[in-house]
Amino acid sequence: MFRRPDQAVALGGVLAVLLGAVAACDRVAKAPDLPHAPGSLAPRFYAPPGWAWGHIILPDRTELRYGVASPPVVPRGSVLVLPDRDEPAEVWFETAGDLLARGYTVWVLEGAGHGAGALDPAKGALQQMIGAVIRPHGRPLVLVGQGLGSTLALRALGEGHAPDVTAAVLASPTLDLAAADLSVPPEQLETAAEWATRTRAGWVPLPGDGQPRLGGAAPTGLDPRRAQLTATWRRSDPSLKPARTTLGWVWGYDQAIRLARAPSPYAGVHIPVVMPAVASDTLAARACKRLPTCRLWPVPTSAPHLARDEMRSLWLDRITGLMESR
Repeated sequence: MFRRPDQAVALGGVLAVLLGAVAACDRVAKAPDLPHAPGSLAPRFYAPPGWAWGHIILPDRTELRYGVASPPVVPRGSVLVLPDRDEPAEVWFETAGDLLARGYTVWVLEGAGHGAGALDPAKGALQQMIGAVIRPHGRPLVLVGQGLGSTLALRALGEGHAPDVTAAVLASPTLDLAAADLSVPPEQLETAAEWATRTRAGWVPLPGDGQPRLGGAAPTGLDPRRAQLTATWRRSDPSLKPARTTLGWVWGYDQAIRLARAPSPYAGVHIPVVMPAVASDTLAARACKRLPTCRLWPVPTSAPHLARDEMRSLWLDRITGLMESR
């Protein structure tokens, strides 16, 4: 496994720090869902009419939550949202309401931060969600991704694990290796995570607050009210706070990043793809360039769903425009 003795020593040092930090760490308990939205939120951030929750279960027993709402008329198509790692589905309520008003059914599937199994499209998260739950039956289905959700969508599309998707709008995919609050480079953390996974110690959490740094600058150009949505929902509902990240998740994350950045997985993508990204996001630009049907869309923010009204309206137009053009 190790080509040089110093590699083994480095791995041993990383694992010693990780295992030493675990002794004082407790897992975050999951509290029951609260029935009401935070009182500080405006009504437009509440769940849209008819919103319902459901779950899918992967072969490794990972349970993923999804939400859905349909318009009061025959839907013109469906939108499947894959949020960023730190975003609960509740952050997307306003977007769901806007798309419902345009006549589309909206699904939001949490997966980016919920276990290593959800990071591998071969485990069937999208296949199960689309084939067994959504069942488009020939109607348009647009895949909308944000951050790590966009990364997972890229990989799933390229590897043929997103059946019946007719177009995609994938904002600012996360394409950097994970780093932790340790004095080691990401490559050594990845090596430790791989070793832990292969020896069935993938449950070991990261030290500190257990939340890895995934790269990318903080979003700019956000609407101040929308920028606070994640924090507001978490304060109101403890169950929405992220669980500690494990080494197994880091290994799954880094594998997903490497495969999403490789040229080969994109050969099978033949649907229209729009990739909103800020000018400084060179990794996203390279990823889009490798897709023959991808159009890079320079935008002032890496999170268009939380942007100010003008930018956000243009982003919504891109989503629905892909369905209408079809």
